[in-house]
Amino acid sequence: MEIFNACIVSKLMYCIHTAWLNVAERRRLDAFQNKCLRKVMGVKHSFYSRVTNQSILQQAGSQKLSVILLKRQLQLLHHIALTPEGDILRNSVFQPNTFAVREPTGPKPRGRPRNTWAKEVLKHAISAAGGQQALAQLWHASKATWRNTIKIYCDSVDF
Repeated sequence: MEIFNACIVSKLMYCIHTAWLNVAERRRLDAFQNKCLRKVMGVKHSFYSRVTNQSILQQAGSQKLSVILLKRQLQLLHHIALTPEGDILRNSVFQPNTFAVREPTGPKPRGRPRNTWAKEVLKHAISAAGGQQALAQLWHASKATWRNTIKIYCDSVDF
């Protein structure tokens, strides 16, 4: 499993935390992980072996890649929120002097509004903290407190 994590998972997860994946893309990511774990462990497809993907993940001692991705995205959002005012990265995500997401400038494109990384990850951060006010307090708490909050939230959420 160490080789699988070092070779496959590290390449797969490289810089993916900076993109927002929709539900279908997250399912595809989890399906690829399950397919690889089954190959490594020598377990046939679930149609033939009747071994669930959840039990494969437990045997491997792993989590869904979509959950790992969400943890990394929440950690990155925390890092961006704590950067000083005037930082280019912070200014590209948040409005000045606030934790409100920056709205895009220019003409609106046709069609439905697209999901953006900042809006979607901020929704998860607010849910993890238990509200907007609690989120602002948590961001100024220690990194260990934020990591613990993320861990509890990601272990309980199933999306």
